[in-house]
Amino acid sequence: MGTEEGGSTIAVRAEVSKVAEIDQLSDAARQRYGRHDIVVAYAGIELVGRSATGFDEADFDRPFEVNSRGAIITMQPGARDVGNGGRIIFVGSRTTAFPMPGHALYGSSKMAPRFCPPPVAQGMQQPHRVSRGSRTTPRGAVLMARGARRPRR
Repeated sequence: MGTEEGGSTIAVRAEVSKVAEIDQLSDAARQRYGRHDIVVAYAGIELVGRSATGFDEADFDRPFEVNSRGAIITMQPGARDVGNGGRIIFVGSRTTAFPMPGHALYGSSKMAPRFCPPPVAQGMQQPHRVSRGSRTTPRGAVLMARGARRPRR
């Protein structure tokens, strides 16, 4: 909901591969709104067009810092702080389901966070934050806290 509909927004700069910055982002949202209704892990860096044997260590590190580490550490505050009926959303990539030449690093870096939604949902199983399920597709996953309705397909 935008400000024209009576909602409000804040902007917080954060490097998703840095735990301290994600914690600051989460704290700022919690201070402003009291709880998290939705947490979205959507950052990504593409490195495509390189063969599976044609990359160096620096090429490897950046996509894994953002696409793997960043997505996973973004989901952590959601597991801790999402309110009843809230959502944690991981937006993945079709590349993980349909490998293509030149996408080895990018697709690989998106695989680790694709695995995480069910364990993150299990971590939400505290009395007031019980996971009601997860839906995983090649494009993403939605985790729901107690009281939430399943999204329509």
